[in-house]
Amino acid sequence: MSGNRFFLSHDGAIDELIALLLLARRPDVDLIGTSLTSADCLTEQAMEAQHRLLGLAGRPDIPASLSSARAVNPFPWKYRSDCGRFVQLDALGQAPPISPPYPDGEQHLVQALESVGNKGLTILATGPLTQLQLVLERRPQLESRIREIVWMGGAVDVPGNLEPETLPGVPVGERAEWNAFWDPFAVDWIFGNTSVPLTIVPLDVSDQALISAQFLDGLQEAAKHSTAARLARDAYQLVLDQPMYRLWDMTAVCFALHPEFFEEPRRVRLSVEAWGIEQGALSRDPAGRDVGLVQNFAAGGLDKMYAFVIDSLA
Repeated sequence: MSGNRFFLSHDGAIDELIALLLLARRPDVDLIGTSLTSADCLTEQAMEAQHRLLGLAGRPDIPASLSSARAVNPFPWKYRSDCGRFVQLDALGQAPPISPPYPDGEQHLVQALESVGNKGLTILATGPLTQLQLVLERRPQLESRIREIVWMGGAVDVPGNLEPETLPGVPVGERAEWNAFWDPFAVDWIFGNTSVPLTIVPLDVSDQALISAQFLDGLQEAAKHSTAARLARDAYQLVLDQPMYRLWDMTAVCFALHPEFFEEPRRVRLSVEAWGIEQGALSRDPAGRDVGLVQNFAAGGLDKMYAFVIDSLA
């Protein structure tokens, strides 16, 4: 991590908002920008949350923006409304209000890439890959500025996470994960048109990161002395009524910061289904994109991740 600079491209889910708070609070992390894709959120509430989180972290200097990316398969309103409840939490505090028009996300990412030298920026993509496609399609020379893309997306050797009851009347497969399903054509484009190192943190590993009672107890203890920990505790309690919810995005961020918590990524070749009932599914494919695939925690790694998150917010 030493000397590495990060740009967070996220889509406003509660776990991502807490991951943003963690990144902004850590003095050893050089977060040079954060940009929202309006996917797993409500746009204005998520932009407000992003703004107030940076204030809570004491980092209002970190630029924040909104991508123009649009969905092929939109997230259900059931999920997107979580951020509306998040901005009502007392621990989030207040900040000078913001309103549209918001800074342009693609221009923001271009500026971030132009500000660093070759291989100078790690892209933490915890939502769809559409924003990155929009930038690299127009400015392919900027790929040389990317050190690595770490993407929370896909499911390889485990089932996907599309819940049919949230998509009434829509035939969906059992292998797709939402960040890939939201825009599988962006995944396909990144796979086929870039060669920058790409590490995927899929459901295979992130589904192991439960919002456990032990984790919540740790946040509860830290909350006695830390507003950030209190906010995280209150935020994760909002989604306890969603049994499938995991620390998906936090897992990817923690991999980028502490890869030793995880088993060594496997080198595999993957392709994505762009069409049909399995749209958004990732498959092993000898002709596919070479990626690093993170599938398991190292021995004791999950407990170390929980402890790291709690310590960072305390």
